[in-house]
Amino acid sequence: MTQSSRVFVFTDLDDSLFSSKRKHTKTADSQVASINKSGQIESYATLQQQKLVQMFTMLKASFIAVTGRRTSSYAHCIIDQVSNSEYAIVSHGALILDDNAALLPCWIKYLNNNYDMKHWQEKLTQTHCQLIDYFSAIKCEARVRLIVDHDICTYICIKIPTHNLQESLLTKINLYLQQLDFSIHGNEGNFAVLPPYASKELAVNYLVKKLNMSDKDVIFGIGDSLSDLPFMRNLDFAIFPKSSQIMKAISHV
Repeated sequence: MTQSSRVFVFTDLDDSLFSSKRKHTKTADSQVASINKSGQIESYATLQQQKLVQMFTMLKASFIAVTGRRTSSYAHCIIDQVSNSEYAIVSHGALILDDNAALLPCWIKYLNNNYDMKHWQEKLTQTHCQLIDYFSAIKCEARVRLIVDHDICTYICIKIPTHNLQESLLTKINLYLQQLDFSIHGNEGNFAVLPPYASKELAVNYLVKKLNMSDKDVIFGIGDSLSDLPFMRNLDFAIFPKSSQIMKAISHV
């Protein structure tokens, strides 16, 4: 690697660098990766996930989180390489933060110049109410939240309770969501309803340009879900866990 070459790692967090207590089988090698605001453990990293971070750290890589978590949840991550990074992409790509977890002014200017933010803010609020009524009508106890981050409506989060995870119901819900004027990301019983500016690919491409990354640099992407593929496919290398949604999608190959 030449002296002028830099290494960047754009990485998803949940189910990529660590997993929740519910999904993680704790061992002697498990390392706490995130805690909640009460100081309770949320997530663990496996030995393999720890080694992956250590490998990139040895290369002096710059880590940039690319996560569906909003700013407050991103702050729960206690992996030094992630929490101390110069930039972070949060809320499914809707927002870019600086090293103080403040909004990057040039990104907000970019959004305002390229999107009718007032229109989409109102549309998200209306759709949130519409979805609450829909799940009530089909008698599904879904948790439907409008995610507001730094006073900006970024996306709608839907979580279907475990006892409602029948395939027929999920298919019905997915068909309904596809009719909305938004992009939809689904993974098991979790859905994200995304306006056009909530795009990990858009935010990653913006930072690639802002940081003047070139063919002299080496850029990695790490992710687990199909919604991560768009930002990963534009980078030099893509990494995904063996138990990921991506691996399941290509398991027939």
